[in-house]
Amino acid sequence: MSAWSERWYPRIAGLAGGTIFFFLAHEFPVKAENAPNLFSAIISVAAISVGFLATASSILLSIEQKPIIVKLKEVGTYPKLIDYLFEAVGWSLALAVVSISCFLADLKSPDSWHRWLFAFWVGVIVGAGTSFFRVVHNFTKILRSAD
Repeated sequence: MSAWSERWYPRIAGLAGGTIFFFLAHEFPVKAENAPNLFSAIISVAAISVGFLATASSILLSIEQKPIIVKLKEVGTYPKLIDYLFEAVGWSLALAVVSISCFLADLKSPDSWHRWLFAFWVGVIVGAGTSFFRVVHNFTKILRSAD
């Protein structure tokens, strides 16, 4: 994967996911009485993601002297890894905030702005998921690397 695509794919995937949802789902696909449970579950997942990513950052600090980390610093990719980590935290926090705002939508009486809100919410879900995947993928490569 090129450096450009690795950097931008969570944003592009989030935009694509939200756009596809906006044009294909003209109403929220979850029953109004079940939606609060979905939003609560997504908030929990987002909070767990933030905790996992905080743990990942502490792992990075603890293996700072490993040869692979030294090599990443030498070639200048360590700051990019840190950026990816904190971008994933940002996406996860944004997901929690947007999910909280979804509680404001009264799904029993649909309104025109609901479609925009839920398309944005889906976009943030996709962006958070892909940025989380990017961090996990990069950490897997680091942890599996030979000393």
